[in-house]
Amino acid sequence: MRPLTDEETTALFEKLSKYIGDNIRLLLERPDGLYTFRLHKERVYYCSENIIKYAMHFPRKELLSFGTCFGKFTKTKKFRLHITALDFVAPYAKYKVWLKPSAEQQFLYGHNVMKTGLGRITENTPKYNGVIVYTMNDVPLGFGVAAKSTVECRAADPLATVITYDSLQPNLDTRRKQLDAWCSLILDYCRIKKTCTFDVNDATKFPPFSNSKLNRQLDNNFIQIILEELRARGNIEWQDKNKRRCLVLWKSPEEWAKTVYQWINARGMNGTVCTFYELLHGDDSRTAEFHDIDPQLFRRILSELEKCGQAVVFSDNGVDGVKFN
Repeated sequence: MRPLTDEETTALFEKLSKYIGDNIRLLLERPDGLYTFRLHKERVYYCSENIIKYAMHFPRKELLSFGTCFGKFTKTKKFRLHITALDFVAPYAKYKVWLKPSAEQQFLYGHNVMKTGLGRITENTPKYNGVIVYTMNDVPLGFGVAAKSTVECRAADPLATVITYDSLQPNLDTRRKQLDAWCSLILDYCRIKKTCTFDVNDATKFPPFSNSKLNRQLDNNFIQIILEELRARGNIEWQDKNKRRCLVLWKSPEEWAKTVYQWINARGMNGTVCTFYELLHGDDSRTAEFHDIDPQLFRRILSELEKCGQAVVFSDNGVDGVKFN
């Protein structure tokens, strides 16, 4: 890792000044010491001078990098910010934009912001100036460029682009892995606990989203992003128009239907009439995967079998039953 040349430093500072103006010096002269930038394989790293001194004790061949990646130089020598610089740049932002919850996920995936997704914008934001994009709860999301000034935003068409996305996203893969991990965690939890329904109003009390021992819980906006991802994957189905209550499917309805019907076939129960209670809570199904699951999910499974003509669901005197063909 080497110091930046004058040309590289100029390109870096010009980029940063679009977001934080003269506050660049606050990045270099911090209360906890002096900081600087170093270049390694076209990537610029931000680190304290103390860390540089410590790093010099390691053989050069064994040292991969140190500090926080702020961005990289393109082949045309233009500097592009990485999202990893956000936590350091955001506190000194001159111009800010706040997104409505409905626009957050699209922005995180690298899309521009339309006026319909704009919550607030700093007064007197110039057109084409850099902005830091936040949630309405003041959580920084990324870097953007004002496609319109504050005044122009007020008169813009609802579908007009007001903020363009402006950062390389090495963390798109990280974001995808993060969502994958959360989705797997939730589905595994629901499978083990046989939790089949979920109420958004109680989201912050749901164990995967909260830890009472640590007194921590996931942000509501990110919970919505996770739920939308699960819906897109077919792992939840909304049960009301307001999208407050959902059915959790750690297996697809088709897979569930196959599981139930194979269990029926293996026991020669075709043509047999059974109550929901017998199938869900009876001793015979104790080892079955569907034992003790929520009746609402079981009814959803049986609806798939009905579509295939493999089952007929009925209700007699308040008792739900099914006949398998």
